[in-house]
Amino acid sequence: MKWIIAILVVVAVLLLIGLIWTSMKRKRDQIARERAGELRSHAAGTVLDQHEQEARARQTHAEAQRAKAEADQLEVQAAKEQTAYDQTRAQREDAVREADRLDPDVDHRSDDYAPDLNGGTPTQRVAPQQTPPPEPRV
Repeated sequence: MKWIIAILVVVAVLLLIGLIWTSMKRKRDQIARERAGELRSHAAGTVLDQHEQEARARQTHAEAQRAKAEADQLEVQAAKEQTAYDQTRAQREDAVREADRLDPDVDHRSDDYAPDLNGGTPTQRVAPQQTPPPEPRV
């Protein structure tokens, strides 16, 4: 009979341990469910923020595309303006070189000849010619 009582006590202790373990597991599961619910509620609350952020991102991207297109157009226009400037400058330099070629006071064949594109007087002049002696007075 002592054996039966000992077995019953062991079974009762094991049953009590099982009940405690089951109760603790239910409590942990309930806490985990509550925490998961809180996280889901928080995630659902951020959906509106997410949509607003997405809309702002799309708007900013569209603005960036417009700015890029405008910058591309300005770059093309700047290249055209630079080409026009270069052509005008080259034409002006040609005209100044032609004038210097015709001007007897400019040594346009000199190694250090450079046309004056600033609108001033020619920069390279030939050596001054000697003036003839004065005529005798009669």
